[in-house]
Amino acid sequence: LYEEALAIYEELGESLQAGITRSSALQTLAFVGQHDRALEWAEEARKIFEAEEDALRLGRLDLNLGTIVYRQERFEESRRLMESAYDRLLEVGGPADVAHCLRNLATVHIGLHNFEEAEDVYNRARLYCEQGDVPLLLGEVEYNIAYLYYLRGEYTTAIELYRKTRDRCEETGEVYHRALCDLDEGEIYLELNLIDETLRTAEAAFRSFERLGMRYEAAKALTYLAIARTRQGKIILGLELFARAREIFVGERNQIWLGLIDLYKAVALARERRRYEAEGLTESAHAIFMAGGLHAKVAACEALSARLRLQAEDPIGARRLCDRALGRLRELDLPALDYQVHFISGLVEERVGDPAAALEAFQAAHERLARSRSSARAAELKIPLLESPLEVYESLVALLVEGGQKEPEPEAVFHFMETAKARNMVDLLAVHGLGLPTRKARSSQVERVRRLREELNWYYRRIDTQEVAQEPSGEELEELRRLTRDTEDALADSLREVSAVDPEFVSLQTTTTVGLDDIRAALPPESTLIELYTARDTIYACTLSERQLTVTPVSVASRVREIMRRYNDQQLKFRLGHAHVDRFAGRILDASRQVLHELYLELIEPLEEQLGPGGPLVIVPHGFLHWLPFSALHDGRGYLADRFRISYAPTAAVFHRCRTRSHSGGRGALLMSPSEKDRTELEALAAQLERPRVLSGDAASAGALRLGAGRARIVHLTASAEFRSDNPMFSSIELADSRLTLFDLYGLQLDAELAVLSGSGGRLGTISDGDEFLGLSRGLLYAGARSVVLPLWNTAPEIRGELLTSFYRALGSTPSRSEALGRAMLEIRERHEHPYYWASFVLVGDPG
Repeated sequence: LYEEALAIYEELGESLQAGITRSSALQTLAFVGQHDRALEWAEEARKIFEAEEDALRLGRLDLNLGTIVYRQERFEESRRLMESAYDRLLEVGGPADVAHCLRNLATVHIGLHNFEEAEDVYNRARLYCEQGDVPLLLGEVEYNIAYLYYLRGEYTTAIELYRKTRDRCEETGEVYHRALCDLDEGEIYLELNLIDETLRTAEAAFRSFERLGMRYEAAKALTYLAIARTRQGKIILGLELFARAREIFVGERNQIWLGLIDLYKAVALARERRRYEAEGLTESAHAIFMAGGLHAKVAACEALSARLRLQAEDPIGARRLCDRALGRLRELDLPALDYQVHFISGLVEERVGDPAAALEAFQAAHERLARSRSSARAAELKIPLLESPLEVYESLVALLVEGGQKEPEPEAVFHFMETAKARNMVDLLAVHGLGLPTRKARSSQVERVRRLREELNWYYRRIDTQEVAQEPSGEELEELRRLTRDTEDALADSLREVSAVDPEFVSLQTTTTVGLDDIRAALPPESTLIELYTARDTIYACTLSERQLTVTPVSVASRVREIMRRYNDQQLKFRLGHAHVDRFAGRILDASRQVLHELYLELIEPLEEQLGPGGPLVIVPHGFLHWLPFSALHDGRGYLADRFRISYAPTAAVFHRCRTRSHSGGRGALLMSPSEKDRTELEALAAQLERPRVLSGDAASAGALRLGAGRARIVHLTASAEFRSDNPMFSSIELADSRLTLFDLYGLQLDAELAVLSGSGGRLGTISDGDEFLGLSRGLLYAGARSVVLPLWNTAPEIRGELLTSFYRALGSTPSRSEALGRAMLEIRERHEHPYYWASFVLVGDPG
């Protein structure tokens, strides 16, 4: 059509219209691959516009030409053309012209990795869109701003901007960018393991793209849906969705996506031990990736094949495949994939019967895992070969303790337990770790860490995009990987620099741990620390005191979980009402004590020789044991709380930091609840404290908490909580004006000896992996609290009030916060004998 128009205008002698037609046709010529012809037409159009002295047309020509050379990845040339267009259009163009130019210029800055410049240019484009009343372009610009945050890994901000953009698109009826918002959000939620949100957004994206006839995007949405369903355990439904997506990609002739879907299906089937189906799909994916020169994904196929050979009891064949995969990865330097292949190699050596080689492979996996930024990126795959990177540490602990060595190595076992827990927290915070505050490092140091994190996220995303392109560029991938390695090295250097002044900030960015001697020095006199860890269904305990460190296999995790389930069933009886509980109080107490005695025999009795008669006891739980009230464990004569002053810690390293943290010494107490019904309780608690300030109802806002928390010695918050076991970092606490997420807790600036959360316990009857509970306490400790008191379950407000009143009263006569809580428990026990009433609260951090 452009050619026909051009012929007519040239026949009529309308040179200006001919020039406009040539300029307008540049995008179409580029789309059909006629780049040389596009450049010729651009040059002919330029001669006409210069002869006419038409600055507006010259500006639009530079804009169109800049877009073409951008598609050829000639980014610097594109930037010069865009900036020339901007200068001209700023003088003679309308707001819409300028907005279009700025939108394209921002995209070029992204290609040049100038993220801050891109954001600034996008925001300028948004202003011109509003001035020129071009709502469709405004929606597109706002989508691009959200996408920029997505590329940089700032997911919370991206999600909020996508929602705003979606609302604007719905107002204007702009379906395409609304669907893109849904698609991007679906991918974000998938990486965050927020499955319900993934299903909602990916389904909406699929429906929209299907109506628009955009098959490639629709197939991507189906793939995200399929992955989400497999993570739910709905394998059959997931496989059906994969099949639908694959059919579309066949029609689109996109071989790389066909290989990815075959590999994703194979991983899902391998986990279901459907070996024969998985093997065929892995071979298909391997052939596609070999043809495309994607050596990282070829190595992933070979590693999966090795695991399938193990299922077939062929360890020699598995070893051969692992060696082949490791050989490929040696040239690529991809630690996030490398560690998975080394781990599978360790499993192979175990099966062969060579524990020394297995230990060496697992240690190599650990070294590469330590180098990898985070498991959140799924190591080049949206379905990783391992269900969790923590499998590496589980295998190391199990092999070190029970792998045939003459004596277990307690120091190494303790180190890997601590590293595993640190890794888990780093992975939970991976998306937002770059936004955490630091109170000690210079702003320039933190800003450099943040900028390098954003660059890494961008490179990772570019690699992902390039690898699934129709014709992936090997040179481009190699350059991106080189830039990634350089940036990872620079980030490591920056974190070392920050670590010298704020090690706690760095501990949430990397898997740094604290030395054993430092932890031992932080222990209170005559105290013992028990570090628990579950590996391969065995619960291990490291017992640390001033004089010894021992490692002991104490129980079978699945058996303990079943006993805890029975204890929870006893707890649920308190929901049947006072009449039922009063009538059967004796039976309920006896049944609960019996279960608590069983738990004691499983977890504490094997450690009795290391514990001594009494004193401070610090427990570092793991997984579902975070929800266990250790104070209530019963030895047949009495409760553990009768012998020990019990406190808890997320990790031994966090315990050390709480004990050694310096405080300027806040004054007074801040007590808050968004419910006016809690005011009476808060005032009763305030009567036990010095200089209290009580805020309830609308006054208990997020802003009031941020303003007052930094000046208080004690911060007390009574509020309901929502726990998200799928991604604990998205759990939240309800305030008067908003829900305070765990990222908000990490961002608080506290200087408190004690933070207390009440009314936010876990749900009775459920046993999760405990990360949601861990996140609450860890967030407040990171924010600056020395100790945190919080409930494992919710009791009636009057019981809760009695216990906390006793606790605050006891704090007035003892510097030991763990002793004060122990006294409060004993006082409540005298009136309410069942542990349901007195054992619900735990103290985490510095026992005082």
